[in-house]
Amino acid sequence: MTYNKEEVKKIINRDNPNYKEIANTFSEADIPLITELVREPDKSVSAKALVILSLMDFDSTYEGIEFAVNSNDPILKISAAQALRNKLSMQTSGNDLIPNKITELLNKLNSDEDAGVKKYTRNSINSKEGYSANFNMENDKSLNQKIKRKLKNLSRKFNKYF
Repeated sequence: MTYNKEEVKKIINRDNPNYKEIANTFSEADIPLITELVREPDKSVSAKALVILSLMDFDSTYEGIEFAVNSNDPILKISAAQALRNKLSMQTSGNDLIPNKITELLNKLNSDEDAGVKKYTRNSINSKEGYSANFNMENDKSLNQKIKRKLKNLSRKFNKYF
């Protein structure tokens, strides 16, 4: 059964959704529609669509995840990092058999300027034992210092208005 856009939105916006169960109701034919929902202005719909894509085992799901990785929206990028974490958890074979696309997209997120995006990406990378050797990882202290500096600068800008 294929769905239309409104049906998919209704399905993913259920109260307390079981994302694995929802992902299993869709087929590969539904992936372009779910990918379209990643581009929705409503971030809750976009994030849920990314989760659904991340739980489907088809190569065509990476298009929506890649869109989120390349967006300018840190919330969408963080959702993409979580989606890639789900993709990693689905990999039962050794780290040398993880699809290059996952590594490529995580590398891009790991080099993002936003410290929050980097932190969520690092959590995704570290979720797979031994996988972090494939990445250039700053130490946590350095990353936390960057986050503190960014918050301090934002606070200064905010205080100018009061």
